Amino acid sequence: MLILNLILPISIAFSSSLGDAYDMLLESHRKDEAVFHYKNGLENYLKGDYGAAIRDYSKAIELDPKKATAHHGRGVVYARQGDFDAAIRDFNKTIELEPKNATAHHNRGFFYAKQGDYDAAMRDYNATLELEPQNANAYYNRGKAYWEMGDEAAARRDFERAVNLAPSLAGFVNTVQNTPREDTRTLFARGLSYHRGDGVAQDYVEAARWFRKAAEQGHLKAAQWLGTYYRDGTGVPKDYTEAVKWFRFSAEQGDAFAQTLFGKCYGDGMGVRQNYAEALKWFRKAAEQGDDSAFNNLGFYYNWGLGVRQDYDEAVKWYRMAIAKGSISAHNNFGLCYKHGMGVAQDYDEAIRLFRIAAGAGLDYAYNNLGLCYERGEGVARDYAEAAEWYRKAAEKGLAKAQFNYGKCFYYGMGVARDYNEAVKWFRKAAEQGDKPALDLLKRLQTN
Repeated sequence: MLILNLILPISIAFSSSLGDAYDMLLESHRKDEAVFHYKNGLENYLKGDYGAAIRDYSKAIELDPKKATAHHGRGVVYARQGDFDAAIRDFNKTIELEPKNATAHHNRGFFYAKQGDYDAAMRDYNATLELEPQNANAYYNRGKAYWEMGDEAAARRDFERAVNLAPSLAGFVNTVQNTPREDTRTLFARGLSYHRGDGVAQDYVEAARWFRKAAEQGHLKAAQWLGTYYRDGTGVPKDYTEAVKWFRFSAEQGDAFAQTLFGKCYGDGMGVRQNYAEALKWFRKAAEQGDDSAFNNLGFYYNWGLGVRQDYDEAVKWYRMAIAKGSISAHNNFGLCYKHGMGVAQDYDEAIRLFRIAAGAGLDYAYNNLGLCYERGEGVARDYAEAAEWYRKAAEKGLAKAQFNYGKCFYYGMGVARDYNEAVKWFRKAAEQGDKPALDLLKRLQTN
């Protein structure tokens, strides 16, 4: 249970020296500004505008780096967005500034436990209870950690203390105690082991079975993975309707990445009727939680005017946010902005740099875009052999437009030896995925 500390300590000392007094006046002004931004951050947090809250808390910290409440407030917002590492960093700073801040210890312990670091969680829960011996939530969360570590006796003692202090916690305690020992996290972890071949032979069918067990008991990440398996036909027959069902379940429970995946179903018309407005709704929900894929998708929709008025500036804003969070696809999409001068000054060098970053991470679209640049001599010296090589990499990963482009290389002898049969082979691969240029070209070849 996450606690938001609303206490606002302000203390200003004065000096008899005129110079010191002036410095203190400036310092006082900065602290007043910090208080203003802190209060705005809190207000935005309570309104659910997490992006604005983080900006205000960050400004408060910039003005007054020792303002523990701002660090703590920003940590709470990061936690709400699912960025537990960033939350813990802010709680660390809060505790560094205020070692006896029981709320910060409690919240840090809560997120250590969510990450499975029970030793660190226990240290924080113990510190919380030393500072606040009547903290019912701390007893409950420490008890839950004991329970998950298998120490039922210690867990029951803490649960009893928690309920004695706060009877309303009884229902939560019963839920924990009635959960079978092999809980959903264990089932999900087993699915991941089979997916990755970690300690067992890699087996996607077996992974799907364990993901299903966990998902049917409400594990959100397992539902997300199971949806992905059905979408891609991994370990189960491809079934878009089933994929949508599991993405929807996880998305409606608040899982940010599942919200992005569910939005893409609407955007692509996969398992549901295509609806860009509905896709945008889910991307925005995920973006509010800081999901980089949602940032990238919002950029793409504004870039091409899908469900919204085309707005290159808005697209660039979202791409930059996605890149700051490490999105590989956003590097590629932002590269296209530089290549075509959409929302930024045309800059082939920057486009190539961004494509190379995305290609270095194995993105097929970036391979294809580099192929186009080498074929046309955009930002690089024209080099058909290099173009063919990039097309090959993307084509072998199954990208239809790259398969068509690679087929053209063989058809025209562009960077490879001319080979009609090889060209047709790649055109057919692209056509099987519905690529219109490939379908049109095959029809012309059949009539000649």
